[in-house]
Order: sequence, then C-alpha cells, then structure tokens
Amino acid sequence: MLFCLRSPPLHPTTGKALALPICNPIDKHGRVFFLAWTSFMFSFLAWYAMPPLLNRTIQIDLDLTRTEILISNIIALVAGLLTRLVAGPLCDKFGPRYVLVGILWSAAIPTGLAGTVAGPAGLYVIRFFIGLAGAAFVPANLWVVSFYDQKVVGTATAFAAGWGDAGVGITFFVMPSVFDSLMSRHNLAATVAWRVSFIVPCLCLLTFGALVLTLSDDTPTGSWSTRPRPVVMAASRPASLYPSSLVDVRPSRKSSSASTIFAYIAPTAKLGSKPDNFTEGPTSRAASVAPTLVETAPSFGDNLRDAMCPQTLLLAGLYFCGLISDLLANRVDDDRRMHVKKYWACSLCVMQGAFCLWVGLLDSSSATTLLGGVAGIAIFMQAANGAICGIVFCTISRFSSHNETVWIVGAVSLAAGALLVLIPPVPVQQREQEEKETPSSPDNP
Repeated sequence: MLFCLRSPPLHPTTGKALALPICNPIDKHGRVFFLAWTSFMFSFLAWYAMPPLLNRTIQIDLDLTRTEILISNIIALVAGLLTRLVAGPLCDKFGPRYVLVGILWSAAIPTGLAGTVAGPAGLYVIRFFIGLAGAAFVPANLWVVSFYDQKVVGTATAFAAGWGDAGVGITFFVMPSVFDSLMSRHNLAATVAWRVSFIVPCLCLLTFGALVLTLSDDTPTGSWSTRPRPVVMAASRPASLYPSSLVDVRPSRKSSSASTIFAYIAPTAKLGSKPDNFTEGPTSRAASVAPTLVETAPSFGDNLRDAMCPQTLLLAGLYFCGLISDLLANRVDDDRRMHVKKYWACSLCVMQGAFCLWVGLLDSSSATTLLGGVAGIAIFMQAANGAICGIVFCTISRFSSHNETVWIVGAVSLAAGALLVLIPPVPVQQREQEEKETPSSPDNP
C-alpha cells in the first residue's frame, strides 16, 4: 500500500513511514510531506514571480530591451543552479530542514526588495539573489527522503516535487491577480503596483520558513546529527575491497542471512563496538568472528569523486518520475531495481525530445496541435527536468527562432536519453568484485 489517510505504518528500526499520508498534515510524517512540498511550491512561486509582470509592466517602467530581459532570465536560472551545488553539502552537514529554512528566508529578502529596482543593473542583482529560491527543492526532497522508507520514498518525492513544481505555473496567475487588485481596489499606479506586488511572495517565504523551523523535526528519530547510520558486519567483505570509506550495506546475492547483519547505532560508534540495545542471538554469534565495518566520514576527495561519477550525474536532474518508477521497480528483483529506474529515466528524456522535434519541425498553425505538442513536452520535461535545461533553452532562444529552439532542444534530449542508456546503474568494478567474491559463513564455507 503506497498511500494512507491516517497515520502511516512505520519501520520498526528507522521510524520511517511505509506509506504516504498524502492528506494528513497532523501526523508527523504527513506534516513533513506537507511542509516540504508547500515550501517548495512557494519558493518556486517567488523564483518565477517577476516574469509574469516583466514583459510589459516592468519592461515599460524600467525601459528594458528584450536582450536585457533575456539576460535577467538566464541570471536567475544560473543563481538557482549554483545554489543547488552548495545546498547539497550543507544538507549533509546541517540537515535538510535548516537548509530549507535558510533558503526560504534568504530568498525572501531580495524578493521583498524587488520593488526597489531602478534599472537593468539592479534587475540583474535582484534576480540573481531571488534565484536562491530555486535551490529549495534540494533540501525539500532530501527532507522527504529522510522520513519515508525505500518502499515508498520514490512516490513521496514524486508528489512533493510535482506539487512543489506547480509554483512555476501558479505564479503566472497569482502575481497578475495581485497586481490587478492593487490597481483596481487600492488605486495604485502601475509603476507602484508591480513593486508592491512582491510583498506577497516575500511574506509567503517568511511564513513557511517559520513553519518548517517550528513545527517539524530533522528526522523521525530526532536531530540530524544523531540520526541512525547503517552498520554492516560481513565476514566475506574486508574493508579493502571498497574505495575510501564507502561500505556497501547490501547483502551479497550469494551470502546467507547469517553472514550479513544490519544494525543501527549512533555515529560515534567505534570499529567492532556494539550498540547499547544490541541483543546477542544466533546470527550475532555467527558473525562475532567477523570484522565490523562502520560507516566513517568521507573525505572531500571521496565526496568529489562520488559527485562526479556517471551514476550521480545521471540522477542529478531527475527528481521526478518516482511513482511509476517505484511501481515498476517493485516488480523486479533487488538486483534489477536500478536498471528499471535508469531505463525509465532515459525513456522520459527520449519522449521529451520526440515531442520537441514534433512541435519544432511541424510548425503547425493549428492551436489544437500546438497545445497538444506543448502539453506532451511539459509532461515529460517535468518528469525528467533539471535547472540546466532552462539555462540551455534560454541561451539557444537568444540566437534562434522559436521553432529552431524547440527542435534543437528536442534533438539534444533524444541524444541525451540514448547516451544515458549506456551508463551502467552499478559500477562495473563493484559488480565484478561481487561476482568474484566467495562468502565464508557457517552455512556456506
């Protein structure tokens, strides 16, 4: 069962939810899900708050050229991309909840000051700092991941990302509505009304930052620094088989239940130590002669190498498609789960590219055909998107016509989807080591 309306069943060890309480903000896990996607949504609303008013009202008031508007769009996207690169390590160190609060409040300040812009230079600066809000989905999704078990975490992050991403569309009727209301009901001039309008997204960011800080926890078990971490005891897997401090906690396909034991202990545990609540049993005695491998803090070089490996880059921009991905992956063995998810992500890129080529090359004058094609692009693009796509799209559009821009992006998406199929979901070296291993245990000498 992926969904529930009441409090979800919990994993007995980690405390993570085994189902998604999709409409229950009273429950602790449901409240985290609610605050994560709403914070995500309002951060994207603030990030895109200026474009609905930019092409007419703000452009006329500040006497902007089309080139200056396009440059400001690119600057806003670049700011979001750069902030995401910083948000990840900060989440590892301080936890996603505090990082999310920091992003919301940091973006609220320039959003409230957007009305002070007097020219192109000021517009560039303000849009860059408003772009900080574009990184909110990083801690928001990680926060959801920390509260939901692997059986449902893809579904939870899919809904959180999908509903949160709706802020991009909502802002295109929220901001004009606020602007029109200020002009019609409060008799403000257009040059003043658009400046006052930015108080609304500013207040939303401040409010939800306070809610996230006061109404929730870092993890199901408490603070981020004391979260439980996995420990593996394996007689057949010495630490030298693994690069640096990474320890594979998955049981070998050849090993028996007695050769691999999982426990959760505090981060301060030493090599070979036992948790306070460790209970001696048949499996613990069978593995008592084995070395205990405890997760250690990786170095900067380890983090950099892992961040730049093809498997990480493949998944970096694909934060949606979790629901169908989970449903498909749950139908296969554990060894094939990552393969299923990889091919699903690649198919989304290919379908996005196909719809882009259709719209760009067909150049139809039919509104029905155009809307259908754009809808297809939107569905598959949002299922497999990343901030870099927006930067590339804006850059290409500056030097090409609309149709050329669409079909060029489509060709790139098709090529990317086809090439990503070649990247193995599990490193070849790790797979070869697992195949060569001969586990030694009481049941399998």
